[in-house]
Amino acid sequence: MSNGVTEKRIGVLGGTFDPVHLGHLAVARFVLEQQKLDEFLFIPAARPPHKSHTRLAAFPDRLAMLRLAISTSPMFKVSDLEAARQGPSYSVDTLEELSRHYGHAARLFFVIGLDAFLEVDSWKDFVRLPRLADLVVIKRAAYPLDPMGAVVAKLGDYHYDAAASCWSAPGLPGRIFLLSMPPVEISSTMIRRATAAGESLEPLVVPTVAAYIAEHGLYHQ
Repeated sequence: MSNGVTEKRIGVLGGTFDPVHLGHLAVARFVLEQQKLDEFLFIPAARPPHKSHTRLAAFPDRLAMLRLAISTSPMFKVSDLEAARQGPSYSVDTLEELSRHYGHAARLFFVIGLDAFLEVDSWKDFVRLPRLADLVVIKRAAYPLDPMGAVVAKLGDYHYDAAASCWSAPGLPGRIFLLSMPPVEISSTMIRRATAAGESLEPLVVPTVAAYIAEHGLYHQ
């Protein structure tokens, strides 16, 4: 509760989504259920800093495919806020903008894979992340957990709260959750390779996204 108003619980997943696939949707549904969220927001990066030398599909195409992919899921939303930003798409800037937009009306749950979390100290202003959102770290079954504690310690004076099944720190609003979900062995790279090879995308993306890729001639080279 905040000022007598119940906070909306909103999941946030950023990425290039080049293209969006069934693995992205599976993660969103899993977090939505596990964290009892009210809404889940996908935010495609316009200029991802870690892929500055990678050729991506145009932002309007990636945005359009995301909208097609979630069209039958009313709790899923897509934001185009990255399109208007100048410079690289840094996660901390995105969360700051979302925090300004929602204010006290929402609590944000920023979703990140464990492999990316273990490198979060290389991100811009990473210590500000738990001041803007709860962090939901997704673990694959085979991934080692040993380095996670050292990374958590870099974010603040965090201690594991067994009752809440998360890490929390005095004076920091953001908690850190670790969720383990069954692996979905799909990647955007697989889809791009399959398209270039003329293979079916049926087991990898929703049909409307496959149709969009074919209609617009994406990923054929």
